[in-house]
Amino acid sequence: PPPRKKAEGGAPPNMGGELTPDMRQKSLEHEGFYYATMDFTAPQTPCGISPVVPKAYDGQRLTCPSVLKWNSLPRGWNLVPADLDDSVKEKVIAPYDWGTHLLVVEKGGGWLTQGGKPRGKPGAMQMIWDMEKGPNGIKLQKLKGSHSYWHGKLFMRTQIQ
Repeated sequence: PPPRKKAEGGAPPNMGGELTPDMRQKSLEHEGFYYATMDFTAPQTPCGISPVVPKAYDGQRLTCPSVLKWNSLPRGWNLVPADLDDSVKEKVIAPYDWGTHLLVVEKGGGWLTQGGKPRGKPGAMQMIWDMEKGPNGIKLQKLKGSHSYWHGKLFMRTQIQ
């Protein structure tokens, strides 16, 4: 058979990936895909961390180390594409907390969840968050000052088979 065509970014097209019962339970199904955070935090999980920057904040403060851990994409999963469809913003991101303020997609777009609502409209892009790719996977880069109060998670999807 002929080789599969490569999608943008050089990755082969997603043909459905690893999906245990626990992964499925902590994912959200939408228009032919399962969406999840890379640590498989359920969509309904409250953030529990205030996104509000104190009036007198420490300008030297850095992002919480728990946000900066290396993550590996499960087999068959890819970061959510940067060119999000409006239905993903409205039905997958905006209505839920996902245990964070921002869901970070391909190319670093950080989209507000319900957990970030005090600082903007859920489903809207808030910022670009640099990420690092390496032999250990992918991780978010640290932020400084007022940006360090953001809590983010890498956001991925896989095609439903």
